[in-house]
Amino acid sequence: VARLLWLNIDGSFDKELSISGFDNTPFTFQTDGKILFWTAFGVRRLNPDGTPDSSFTSPTSAAEWIPDEAHKQRILVQPDGKIVLTGGFLKWGILPRKGIARLSANGSFDEAYAPGLQLSGPSYVAPSDSALSSTGDLIVVGKFSTSFGRDRGGIVLISPNGNLDETFQFASEAPNVHRLAVASTPNGNIIYAGGMDYKAFNPIPGFF
Repeated sequence: VARLLWLNIDGSFDKELSISGFDNTPFTFQTDGKILFWTAFGVRRLNPDGTPDSSFTSPTSAAEWIPDEAHKQRILVQPDGKIVLTGGFLKWGILPRKGIARLSANGSFDEAYAPGLQLSGPSYVAPSDSALSSTGDLIVVGKFSTSFGRDRGGIVLISPNGNLDETFQFASEAPNVHRLAVASTPNGNIIYAGGMDYKAFNPIPGFF
């Protein structure tokens, strides 16, 4: 059992809530103030006042975890309210997903969304980290070398419908990477960090 603490803007204590299965796991806020968090028992949602949201039900969760601490768990909310989850898992429930899964806004599993299955490389290819771009694309980084059959050198943009965003091409051979991280700036630039050894790198607009 862990606790969520609410602080006022001046740093003073507001309230706290004890939650089972919430221990070093990611959480995020929706635009309506509701809180999504990823526990050992699956994804849960709280109302802004901290009470459970009975309209949200997610009966399945990640399975077959990769024993590699470099894979960060992320929970991201698309502009349409759908929830993308990335991390070092190979399945969601019983279905193969290779580190990327998506839930509908009500918590139901989106079986049609499976871009993680398109990642391939010489070792574990689940995402090391992920972020949403200002346009709603999913940015994924990791040890994969190809995605959707195309060379991508450890970074790929996936459109909200789950397809490859072919307008983004990272011109690098597969990098030797570890503990990668990625973020998107408000103006659409992408910041990519980690230990890497590139054989070739061609800068492209909007990339740091």
